[in-house]
Amino acid sequence: MKYFIYCRRSQDREDKQTLSIESQKRDLLQVAKNKGLKIVEVIEESQSAYKRGRPKFNAMMERIENGEANAVLTWHLTRLARNAADGGLITTLIDEEKIKELRTPEKVYLNNRDDKFMMAIHFAMAKKSSDDTSAFVKNNVKTKLEKGEYPGVAPYGYLNIDRNGVISGKRFDRQKQGILEDLDSPLRRIELDPIEGPLIRKIIDLALTGAYSMPMLQEEAFNLGIKGKISGKKICKQSLIDLLSSTFYTGKFKYLDEIHQGIHEPLMTEEEHQKIQVILRSKSRPKKIKREYHFSGIVECPECDHPMSGEFQKQTHYYRCAKAKGREAICGNKRHIRQDKLEEEMIETLKRIRIPDRILAWALKYLKVSYLEENKVLTGKQTLIDKNIAEEKGKLERLTAKWLSESNINGDLISDEDYKEKKKVLKANIEAWKKQLADSDNEKDNWLSKCEAFFEKVRNLSREYKTADTLIDKRIFLNSIGAKFIRTGEKMTVQLEEPFSLLLQEKILYQSIRTAKKGLLETKEGHSTSEMSIWLLGLDSNQ
Repeated sequence: MKYFIYCRRSQDREDKQTLSIESQKRDLLQVAKNKGLKIVEVIEESQSAYKRGRPKFNAMMERIENGEANAVLTWHLTRLARNAADGGLITTLIDEEKIKELRTPEKVYLNNRDDKFMMAIHFAMAKKSSDDTSAFVKNNVKTKLEKGEYPGVAPYGYLNIDRNGVISGKRFDRQKQGILEDLDSPLRRIELDPIEGPLIRKIIDLALTGAYSMPMLQEEAFNLGIKGKISGKKICKQSLIDLLSSTFYTGKFKYLDEIHQGIHEPLMTEEEHQKIQVILRSKSRPKKIKREYHFSGIVECPECDHPMSGEFQKQTHYYRCAKAKGREAICGNKRHIRQDKLEEEMIETLKRIRIPDRILAWALKYLKVSYLEENKVLTGKQTLIDKNIAEEKGKLERLTAKWLSESNINGDLISDEDYKEKKKVLKANIEAWKKQLADSDNEKDNWLSKCEAFFEKVRNLSREYKTADTLIDKRIFLNSIGAKFIRTGEKMTVQLEEPFSLLLQEKILYQSIRTAKKGLLETKEGHSTSEMSIWLLGLDSNQ
């Protein structure tokens, strides 16, 4: 007889305890050698047998019908079939004597009623096992979705954690496992990768600047250590776009065309995700260029509002409307704008934003008082919540002690049903108070430090711009303040995003009031209280 050796293993739960293909192949070749079997070919397949349609299995069956072989050697009958159709085909070929023998290391199955009956039982059991596994997996997936857990392999930057708190699969790493265990908190089923997660965040930050083209982001990712899974080289363009477009990094995930709120730690906000999508879709995002044009994409044509492109002529940088060039021009604006003039306007605008130091010190003092008062209220609220949680836990402990009491053997004090119902209510109350406590912690955001950092940035805006050495540095800076040139009258002026635009308006308001009311002059000590009240009034009106 001529044998095909058939080895199969899939990644399904059904095959979790099955030998690897290499192990099956080694054992079966040893059986063939010991028994003196003639082997036509060893067929290896990595695919589930839960549904019909395995290419190599189907090809093997077709070759058996054509007479290339008339026997099969396999590690176990479940390797051949886990569905009724494939099991029926094998039985049919045995009935037709096209398969003379099915052999495993433990048994030989021939064309007789007892062997076929045993094969039918094995195939039926395998089908039942697959159906049970399928039902279990579906229920398991449903449970995970209800908990907010992603029921699949976590994307780059995250790790799957098994029920024992250990990194699962091939991503296990002793260093990462040690870092996670040092967190001193229960691990979720999906945790942020302590090493790769921050790298993804760095790429997100670079993408948010809008100053990096996709090839530049690929280069930066490679330098950080983010590489292609298989090649180990630069991550491909589409993979990087998919990464930056994935909602998983916002704390949500997509499963079966539905968006679910996850419980894993997000790496970016919804607003950041939306901004990145706009940048990825933008036709004007930076590309590799030979000359540096600092304001490409942020100088708008005063006639058609289209971004003006840079040119270099007579040793000077200019900006012209791209839609006004060539025979097919659709804009009538033929004028150009010199880059050095725009540079001067940008520096002057940044200088005007600066808040006087004395007023800045006074404003921060004012904010500190507000911050302390706000935190005092939140601290009192949290103390009350802690008290309520302690009370509910005390009730739960007393309820459990009563239920476990020797006097309650026959349910004389409290029945099992009443205990379960009251326990459920108390646990729900505790969880509700804990949620309020978490919400209160979120409210207790350290906005004062953010304000201090913002005002410190404002103090050095013009200096930061002038000391930016490269095109990338300048464009990152300009994007961070939302700078854009627009025409106001006969002049190109700088338009900024909030809150920088509010500060600029405030400075204009402040100067106009000081001019109108000449009595508001600076004292030897600095700005008067009246001047400070002008800033405060304006800031409050813009909140």
